Amino acid sequence: NNTYDQLLLITATINDKKREVLEDLGIPIAFRYSTQKAQADGILNQTQFIIVEYELSNKKDIEVSYKDKKTGQQKSFFQSENDMYDYLEKEHKKIIIQMSENGKEKWNVEQIMRSQGAVYSEAEIQAKLKPYEDTFKKLNKKLQASANKRANFLMTLGSSRRVARKLLDDILSEDPANKCLVFSKRTEQIDQICKWTYHTKNGKPDEYIENLNKGTIRALGVCDALNRGANLNGVNNIIKETYVGSIVDFQQQHGRGVRLEYWELLRFFIMVPYYKAKVTKKDAQGNLITEIVRKPTQALEWMNNMTAEFDLSNATRLLYKAD
Repeated sequence: NNTYDQLLLITATINDKKREVLEDLGIPIAFRYSTQKAQADGILNQTQFIIVEYELSNKKDIEVSYKDKKTGQQKSFFQSENDMYDYLEKEHKKIIIQMSENGKEKWNVEQIMRSQGAVYSEAEIQAKLKPYEDTFKKLNKKLQASANKRANFLMTLGSSRRVARKLLDDILSEDPANKCLVFSKRTEQIDQICKWTYHTKNGKPDEYIENLNKGTIRALGVCDALNRGANLNGVNNIIKETYVGSIVDFQQQHGRGVRLEYWELLRFFIMVPYYKAKVTKKDAQGNLITEIVRKPTQALEWMNNMTAEFDLSNATRLLYKAD
């Protein structure tokens, strides 16, 4: 029997699902107030973003198994992180090129058929274009599988674990008052980085959060389980070890470190792996030459996506060595 003339809803994050619900209810978004605006206004503590660049390992310690096409026997060889990622990146780009060429051929065929007026019926045109559409669907599945394979590889890098451990050690040894959260996308990854971890596979031990708040432990590894709602005391350092570009996840994880006093500083470290690839190009005389070029992995694009609503223009950069 309750009645009301106006209803005010307050929420921390408007994701796509919440936006759809509000639109269905006819509730407009009247006002937005970002975390960074609250920081600029002195309501929340400041954040220093630090981009930690590191290079994939060149040690040939990854065993790759394959089936010999001639003999049918199972064989294997060892490859480095760098060379493995270079291969995965090239294979991914090959599929993109194939999709582009298929799309161009389809467009050309359709233009030629339609330019001839009533010579071809719509059914005949669609029948001619169907093989291109089928090819697109197959290539799109291959592209998704390739993207997943590349992402899974980046989520489990040994070099990333070593850099994260070095960075964490440096943070904790710098000041006995420092506390740190380390966010990873894989439980097996974070379990090798931090002594104390909090995720679904180990039952999310509440005592670890209590111990972090009390200061009896100073670092906690997390696999997205603390994204929303967790109230932590004194966390002034966050390491983002692996990620896939979610804006909402980044906002929520950043929020774990803006519970300090307004004059204190949160340092937010984002790890970005790079690799080296051979690039062939022409010199000034037109001769083909091969150079070794340092390139960012897909993680850089993911970082740009997840930080799109943050100002990283004043972010500092660190270069760490994994080996």
